[in-house]
Amino acid sequence: MSTERLKALGFAAAAGTLERRWVGDPVLGEVTLPAILISGSTPGPLTLVTAGLHGDEYDGLEAALRLAEETDPARLTGSVLIIPRVHVAAFRHGWRTNDIDGLDLNRQFPGRKEGYLSQRLAWFVTEKLLPVADLAIDLHGGNTQLAVVSYGCVRAPEDIKGEMQRLLTVRHLWDFSTNPTMRGTLLDAAEDQGVPIAILEIGGGNTWSEEPVGDALAGMRNLLRWKGQIGGDYERLPDKQLMLGGSFGNASASGFLRPRTHLGDWVKEGQVLATIVDLTGVVLEEVTSKVDGVVNDIRTMPSIQVGEWLYLVGEVLEEIRYDA
Repeated sequence: MSTERLKALGFAAAAGTLERRWVGDPVLGEVTLPAILISGSTPGPLTLVTAGLHGDEYDGLEAALRLAEETDPARLTGSVLIIPRVHVAAFRHGWRTNDIDGLDLNRQFPGRKEGYLSQRLAWFVTEKLLPVADLAIDLHGGNTQLAVVSYGCVRAPEDIKGEMQRLLTVRHLWDFSTNPTMRGTLLDAAEDQGVPIAILEIGGGNTWSEEPVGDALAGMRNLLRWKGQIGGDYERLPDKQLMLGGSFGNASASGFLRPRTHLGDWVKEGQVLATIVDLTGVVLEEVTSKVDGVVNDIRTMPSIQVGEWLYLVGEVLEEIRYDA
């Protein structure tokens, strides 16, 4: 079935080959998505890798392209379908959203066949890409305004969820159920279809960097090994991981942001994370932590407007330890 569905996307899916093309659907009109299919020399599972649901996240794009470059079709079992940039229109403008409908693509799932562009893109991923997958990996991260400590999230049956989480290699995991704004995501769509999915959030700061890209590559390689698609030993397995929860603080004043903490700092409830001042230095707001926890996401753009994201402090919900 997967081979036939891939043919419907325009791929010949010949064993032992790598194909690069742009894929689309009549529902999307002239809009197409870049795609790379690595078809292994022997039959097996298909892993779907997506990146760039948001146009201003770049570390995931680099990690997705690197995975394609390092994966040898002759030594691959099954297939890997990589969509390095799902939201091309947003990427071209360097924005989180596009300039057509302004919607956050990763809040539109499962999408609408006759909706706005973002809703039709969500429909295409839900109806055309997820059905071919035995495993999904979605790459996200910091953006033009934010940087993050690498972290992950897994939605899968309980008997495999813990193993998948550890294979991501990251020290921080996130429970998105603690964030009321995280609805209508690709996570939700994959879970509804019974496709195990792992999210990796990496990097940011309006660029891409080697360390977070390496985090994503290590996690993706481990998951491909777990599915029996590539050889080699698991790498960088952590001895413990922290399950975190929480949601962003938002600015109540517009001005110049002066940080008082850094990524990875441990802070106490009420501790000052940053101040927002006007251009004469008058303090307009003291940004404080809502909880005891670790600074997992920070704003890197000093100019800030009312309502924009500030800091994400992760409250420790669980410490997961693994046997040596």
